Amino acid sequence: GSKSGVIGTTELDYETGSWTPLIRDVSGNAATLSTALGTYVKIGKMLVCSYDWIMSNLNSMTGTYVIMANMPFDHPAGQSGTGMVDKYNGFNASWSWLAWDIKGAGLGTKIYLTASAAAGTDEMVFVPVSPSFSGNEKMQGGLFYFVA
Repeated sequence: GSKSGVIGTTELDYETGSWTPLIRDVSGNAATLSTALGTYVKIGKMLVCSYDWIMSNLNSMTGTYVIMANMPFDHPAGQSGTGMVDKYNGFNASWSWLAWDIKGAGLGTKIYLTASAAAGTDEMVFVPVSPSFSGNEKMQGGLFYFVA
């Protein structure tokens, strides 16, 4: 990434760069992504990221959690963030909304995909690999969180 910036006589910790999203399950089994693009801006301890990925093969992903990993900076314990899903398609399940859960102790460089528990509710559930994913999904959006 690149660093620059001064506010008055105080140097501003500012960095921009790119990163490569990785979609996997809790066991570390990763999907094949035909597109995996990400950019970020870090200002002090605040990080804003964008992501855009297309899954071409689910491979051996299983389980009750879908994780986006390989984030550009670690997420500290005791801090929260949010992940927006602007566009998505190809999913086998119907969700009213999708979001990324960025909280918890020591998540490091991974976040969890969440969705509406039922149409018209605010209740959140973690998105399971099956039946939601088959290996033909697309997603893009943005992330906001504090870094370690």
